[in-house]
Amino acid sequence: MAVNSVADLCGLLRQREIVEPVRHDELELLAATHADAKAFLKDLVDRGLLTAWQAEVIEEGRDSELQIGSYLLLERLGEGGMGVVYKARHLVMGRIVALKVIRRERLIKAEAVRRFQREIQLAARISHPNVVLAYDADRFGDLHFFAMEFVSGIDLGRLVRKRGPLPVDEACEYVRQAALGLQHAHDCGLVHRDIKPANLVLTLAKGEALRASLSGVLSGMKLNSLDCFQGVIKIMDLGLARLQELDDDGNRITLEGLIVGTPDFLAPEQARHSSSVDARADIYGLGGTLFFLLTARLPFPDGTPTEKILKHATFPVPDVKSFRPDVPSGLAVLAHKMMAKAPKDRVQTAAEVASALERFSLEAALPIPMRERTTPAEPRPTAKWASRGWIWRIVLGLAAVCLIGGGIGLVLWAIGI
Repeated sequence: MAVNSVADLCGLLRQREIVEPVRHDELELLAATHADAKAFLKDLVDRGLLTAWQAEVIEEGRDSELQIGSYLLLERLGEGGMGVVYKARHLVMGRIVALKVIRRERLIKAEAVRRFQREIQLAARISHPNVVLAYDADRFGDLHFFAMEFVSGIDLGRLVRKRGPLPVDEACEYVRQAALGLQHAHDCGLVHRDIKPANLVLTLAKGEALRASLSGVLSGMKLNSLDCFQGVIKIMDLGLARLQELDDDGNRITLEGLIVGTPDFLAPEQARHSSSVDARADIYGLGGTLFFLLTARLPFPDGTPTEKILKHATFPVPDVKSFRPDVPSGLAVLAHKMMAKAPKDRVQTAAEVASALERFSLEAALPIPMRERTTPAEPRPTAKWASRGWIWRIVLGLAAVCLIGGGIGLVLWAIGI
């Protein structure tokens, strides 16, 4: 409905629960001070009863679009090949979620819907500090949607564009955490299929750091030092990637502009036989992500999407040290192996990736005050002197006995005994 009066607007906001029920009294009091609906709407935004995006939608008379099923849309967060993502609130539970509304054309045929439902059921099994939780999936009219944990943070793609190449220990810590989350997903039978920096979100929320620490993901954390922690990585879109990998007939989409997954991080076998890829395709994408975090470059930056896919399949894997000489050689070898052309030549599990990255990322997991308190350990004796230490102890012991005995004799002689 169009915004005609303050009374109409106030009734709309109450009826649709666009303003939370606990703030309805505040809404009524504010309405009594306004005669102009547009000024009232602006004041609602200023006082935090509405978001600016909601106010815009209402002013355009599209208020019916603010509700999808049991969810009230709060903000539009972004849009991609699969659909539009909103920040939303569950009207009954009050929970804030990220609501992904899938594009209608992705789920036209029954087989595509069944595939979506299977993947979402698998995603619902995942409960790990480094994976965005799946809350709900449903249909509203001809729209399918997927409700996920809302994570406040920045994805690693934007982080690198903002900061440039990341410090080695920081980049390795983020990829290590992502590998731990992927291993849990793989253990549950789910392959992500679209691992890339944009699907890894860095959150600085203290609660996430606490959860990760208690679960053992952050082994170097001290619970009383959370203020110093750099952040927790959360994997997004787990369970959704297959929607963008296949067309409705199960064929790989290769038309330029329609290519799906992300060509910049796509494993060679995924371009050939996407339905049969396993966890090692995710390891390839994670290797490309590590390369990007360290260099701020795509592995194969030039060309059309189709040309990039061919380069992933045929061109030599770029060497991290060619663009970042300070990267340890062992880390460069690991990144290269993660992006091996043949799956059998890669690191075989995400757990192995996480373990291999520990030596490079351990410092990134330690709060700064802990680093400052760390002092070099005392050097241990060499094996040669350690093996002879008992001889020196005997000699020194005998000398002490002789000195003590001589001292006692001297005292007795002095007193004439």
